[in-house]
Amino acid sequence: GVYTPPYIICHRRKPDDLRTHQRATTLYVTGASLMTCARISVLPYCIGESMEHNTEDRLRVGVITSSHGIKGEVKVYPTTDDNDRFKTLEKCYLSNGRETLEVNCTSCKFLKNMVILKFEEYDNINDIERFKNYDILVDREDAVPLMDGEFFICDVLDADVYDQNDEHIGILDDVLETPANDVFVVKKDDGGELLIPVVSDFVYDVDTENRKVKVRTFEMVEADDSDHKTE
Repeated sequence: GVYTPPYIICHRRKPDDLRTHQRATTLYVTGASLMTCARISVLPYCIGESMEHNTEDRLRVGVITSSHGIKGEVKVYPTTDDNDRFKTLEKCYLSNGRETLEVNCTSCKFLKNMVILKFEEYDNINDIERFKNYDILVDREDAVPLMDGEFFICDVLDADVYDQNDEHIGILDDVLETPANDVFVVKKDDGGELLIPVVSDFVYDVDTENRKVKVRTFEMVEADDSDHKTE
């Protein structure tokens, strides 16, 4: 999926790249802020369990922010949209990119926007404190099942992006998460950057198997709207 420290993010402030947060606060397209665009005809799209330190076989579901109490519990910031998934979490992995440990989750409770987890292997605050800022990963087969038309962010990053005329535009470099809708950040072939709202008017085909995304640019959408008005 997609992230790097520090653990600051835009969408419900889940852990993500600081540059993403900074960029998302200054988005303007055709004179209107994407932060206030209406959420209509949203392309089905699963953003959970899909940040940057994922591997092909494992997905990130949270980040440990601190210990909780003295009995080995940890406080976790979720990076999944489905916090209920922690209720059935069993086998998972603690990883900081250099070290990865398999653990078994034995209990789960919720505290405001955080999740409190307990691992079978640790019963003391002194044993668990070193895992601050570690990612919690799950095997891909244990991820939240995708509904028809949904996909994980990590499966579209670095995808080739084409317009509706099959002209190559660039590479999908990042995904911004805003209150209105998510936004694809496309690194254009000419070195520029293109922001595409992830709604059906703009994103009409996502092929995760071949890492290929088809979009309509703002010019194309505006041209189509003008044609409809003329008719």
